[in-house]
Amino acid sequence: MAELAGHSVDLAELPRGLTKSEYAQIAEQTEWSQRFAVLESLLLNRLELFSMPADIRRAWRLLCHGCGVAQTAADVGWSRRYLNTRIRNEIGLSPKQLSRLARFSRARTMVGQGTSLADAAYAAGFADQSHLSREWHALAGQSPSKEVEFPFLQDLQYPGTAA
Repeated sequence: MAELAGHSVDLAELPRGLTKSEYAQIAEQTEWSQRFAVLESLLLNRLELFSMPADIRRAWRLLCHGCGVAQTAADVGWSRRYLNTRIRNEIGLSPKQLSRLARFSRARTMVGQGTSLADAAYAAGFADQSHLSREWHALAGQSPSKEVEFPFLQDLQYPGTAA
């Protein structure tokens, strides 16, 4: 995973790419949010096939479920520095970056399900609603809104392109 961090990769280029039936599962969905949910599930299932060391998998799960870096390091029996090195080498992100993305993902899911921004901020572990809004803008490039779905980049029209 560390080799792919920070890069966009076509699904066909991934080892053990998607099968025809998996592509069909995605294509059956009528909403983009549903397609991404199916794709995310398929990719997460693929991660289980790769031989990620159990200690890294445990640290990843702790970080993704809101456990802080210091607590995660203590729980897996490592120093914070060693945790940083191991996570970065295996996943390609620092533990703080991984935690930040996971916190944003939790908040995004809650807001998408109708939770207020203030409640989502609290439940996802942000300091307050303005902290959530700043992170949302930094990571998504827009302000949080229940009405606005994340655009699919291929659907955007750019000047000089046909509609």
